[in-house]
This record gives sequence, C-alpha cells and structure tokens, in this order.
Amino acid sequence: MKRTRTTRYVGLEAKTAGELGELLTKKCEELRQFSPEIVWNLQNGNSAFLIYEEATEEPENLRELYEMQGKGCTCADCPFKEPNTDGRSRYPYKCLHKRPGTLPEDAACNWFYIQMEEGKVL
Repeated sequence: MKRTRTTRYVGLEAKTAGELGELLTKKCEELRQFSPEIVWNLQNGNSAFLIYEEATEEPENLRELYEMQGKGCTCADCPFKEPNTDGRSRYPYKCLHKRPGTLPEDAACNWFYIQMEEGKVL
C-alpha cells in the first residue's frame, strides 16, 4: 500500500473577532478528523490559517484493491490450495504461492485475485 501525506492549508478572514471565531469553529468541526492546527494572523486584521495533513492510501496490487473495497478473501476461499499430508508441518494446506504453507484464515495472495479477475475463480 502506497501511503502519502499532504499538507493542506485553509485561510479564514472575517470582519470581526466574533465572526472569525464562528468561522474557525465551523471549519475545525468539518476538519476534526485531521486535527487542524490554528495559526493566527492578527496583524492582517481578523484572519487565521488552519493547517492539517491529509493521508491517502493507494493500492499497489489487486489484493490491496480488493481489501480496500472490503472484498478481501482468505486462503480458505482458494480452490487451488491442497491438503498438506506432511504430519510435521503446522500448515494444513500446501500452496505454490505461499511457502512453506498456509492457514485457512490467512489473507489470500495477489495471485488468487489475478485468477479471480481472469474468471478462473468464482
């Protein structure tokens, strides 16, 4: 997952201190999830800036895309897994794409999602 952080600025200007207070309250409420910082600019009348960071996530493969959409799958959903007959292994399934093996509750690999996109997995 590619994560980026971008600094954002919001300038607020009002005629009176009371009006500036109301603008700040309203805008801070809108941006509450970002925890904005107030930078006062009182030399230029009744004005202030709100500074906050916005984080975005961008999927780098199909698995991450499906997981972001809430459609993530597990190895239990994969028809290509094979039962592990080696009694010494702690993994109940063998998989060519996850060495040395896999558990049913493990997140499905990107290869599984590629097969799903190609229509080989329903």
